[in-house]
Amino acid sequence: MSCYLLAGCEILVLYTVVLHLPFLLVSENQISASETGFILSLFLLMMSLVSMFYGKVSGKLSIPAIHLLGWFAIGTGLVLLGLGQSLSVLVLSLVLAGVGLGLIRPNLIIWLFSFTPLPQRGKVIGGITTCFFVGQFASPLITEPVVQFFGKESGYSMLFLLMGSVALGVTFILAIRYLLTQKSSETADNL
Repeated sequence: MSCYLLAGCEILVLYTVVLHLPFLLVSENQISASETGFILSLFLLMMSLVSMFYGKVSGKLSIPAIHLLGWFAIGTGLVLLGLGQSLSVLVLSLVLAGVGLGLIRPNLIIWLFSFTPLPQRGKVIGGITTCFFVGQFASPLITEPVVQFFGKESGYSMLFLLMGSVALGVTFILAIRYLLTQKSSETADNL
C-alpha cells in the first residue's frame, strides 16, 4: 500500500512541476516561453537518463536507500525551485528534482516486484498504473488551491516550497522506517 501511495506522490510532484513551472517563470518574468520549454525538457531528460542507468545504481544501493536518495533530491530541488532567484538555481533545482524522480520511478516497480508473487504481478502493475493516473488527475486539483491561497505573485514559489517540504518530510519518514526495519532485522538475527 505504501508503494502505491508513493507512486501517487511521485506523479503528483512530476505534474506539479510540469503544470506550474511555466506560470512561475511568467510571474517572475525570468525567461521566454521557448526557454521555459527547454528547461522543462532538461528536467524530463534528467529523469529519463537517471532511470536508464537505474541498474547501475541499484547494484550499489538498496531499494530503501535509493528511495531516500530520490526523495531527498526531489525535496531539495523543489525547495530550491521555490527559493530560486536566478536561472542557474532554477536549472540546478530541476536537475535535482529530475534525478530524484528518475531514481524513484523504476525503484517503485522493482520494490513492488520484490515481494509480489509472479501470478499477482499483472494486478500489482495495474494498481501502480492507476496510482499514476490518479496522481495526474489530482495534481491540479490539489495544487491550484495552494497557488490561489497565496496569490499569483508568490503562490507558485510557495507551492514549490510546500511540495519540497512535503518531499523532505517523506524522506524523513522513509529514513525512520528504514532504520526501524534495520534495527528489527538486526535484533532478529541476534536471536
